[in-house]
Amino acid sequence: MPRRFLYTGHAIGFSGRIEAPYQELIESQAVSVLPSAGGYSSGSIKGFKSRELLSVASAHTQTSGLFSADSAFETLVTGVIEGMRIADTVKADIIVGRITSKHPGEPPATGPDEPSITAAGSHFGKLIVAGHELTPVIDPHFGIESCCYSQICADMKTNDDLRACFGISAESAQAPPANGFLIGSIVREIQGGGPGVKIDGNVVIIPGFGKLHLGEFVISQYSRRLIMLRVELGSPATGTVSGPDMGGNGIPP
Repeated sequence: MPRRFLYTGHAIGFSGRIEAPYQELIESQAVSVLPSAGGYSSGSIKGFKSRELLSVASAHTQTSGLFSADSAFETLVTGVIEGMRIADTVKADIIVGRITSKHPGEPPATGPDEPSITAAGSHFGKLIVAGHELTPVIDPHFGIESCCYSQICADMKTNDDLRACFGISAESAQAPPANGFLIGSIVREIQGGGPGVKIDGNVVIIPGFGKLHLGEFVISQYSRRLIMLRVELGSPATGTVSGPDMGGNGIPP
């Protein structure tokens, strides 16, 4: 019999808060939450609009957790946005966030009792910002490989590209993260752009609009949190919008 496992998983299609030129709270839309015993949950919405500032054609999410045929606790969390438009400046045909995790059914004989978690399948479709097409490139370390926390910490000691994902110096990488988690991005680079669009790592800066943060990834020993798009509206409109936003895995008690 497998040991007991407490599943965790949530996904939010999008949410936000508009502070100016009007005030409006955008409650979490298309939400799904995974029970601790595992199972399945889903949520969806179509035709959302916040005046002329924000519109979303559709969004849907799902979370699932089960004990698989290869004797592992597996969790899947996904979130999808289609047809997002923000202040006639950002247009995203589709944004897909996906986290899969696998935790061994029995504790390993050696090494840490950790899950392998990957963001494989997460991607951005056609993204138009201030009239220019951008192409976010997903880092293969998060998009392809199954990464456990201890392995990521070990790899950072010798991997310059991986350290750059988290903004960590070679000296800092020699010790475990002080807060027990790492904050970085699954986006290695953003290609494209044009006049009026500044790209800094995974951040896009648009004067007279604000900032886009792409593929933010928070890594801890037993879970991951992925925010595919976080928008900081600057001026004249102010506020925040984010999504898909998801996280999960679980832990044996």
